[in-house]
Amino acid sequence: MNAIASFFSLQLKVLGVMVLMTLSQGLHAQALKSLSILTESYPPYNFQDGGQPQGIAVDLLLAASAASNDAVSRSDMKVLPWPRAYKMATDGPGVVLFATT
Repeated sequence: MNAIASFFSLQLKVLGVMVLMTLSQGLHAQALKSLSILTESYPPYNFQDGGQPQGIAVDLLLAASAASNDAVSRSDMKVLPWPRAYKMATDGPGVVLFATT
């Protein structure tokens, strides 16, 4: 495995652990479906294709939420410009901003 592939593999593992930790901490009090789930466009991790969020990070979030028995779907997520998504996450409760650069 070359250095670049090894680096991306490590990044994905860290991202997966962070998603699982986030889902296991305190979110049980609020259903995942009731949250606004936002991300930015950063292919191949998260991007919009055909009006739906796609990418490695999106797939990890879908799998982690399914494992928590409170599954979210692609239609529950929005891909927004970073400044707007960040402002929404810092201004209001119930907003999750995931897989940012």
